[in-house]
Amino acid sequence: MVQTVFFYPKETIMSKDKNQIIVGINREIIDTETDSSAEFHVIRHVSLDYATGFNVVSLDSYVRKSTFERRGRSVGSMQLNISGVPPRGTDVLDWAYQAVVAAVEEGAVDAYGQPIAANSLTGAELVYADLPEAAI
Repeated sequence: MVQTVFFYPKETIMSKDKNQIIVGINREIIDTETDSSAEFHVIRHVSLDYATGFNVVSLDSYVRKSTFERRGRSVGSMQLNISGVPPRGTDVLDWAYQAVVAAVEEGAVDAYGQPIAANSLTGAELVYADLPEAAI
């Protein structure tokens, strides 16, 4: 599944606390073909094109956060297109996570005048973790 998200940050992107990072997204999604559910989603791959501002984010979906933490298998994946570029000095993963869950303004259109639709993770909860002591 590929969905397009247009994200235009209004302020500097930062984690909840300067000693924390975003580690995933919490939202239950049920696969309509298999009825299986996944509630924890993590970025697996980010491809940034600074010239065009057209970026691709791939996410893996897990039944729950504990499945991911114990290195269990994902139950699915999704790919989202995100427009814009992260500001210099920004943590790219934090920027990408925030872009994925960002609200879509009513009436927003893309460069071709087409309406921008929300993705399945729009408005979802970001999951934070403390930075390891060695990184502080």
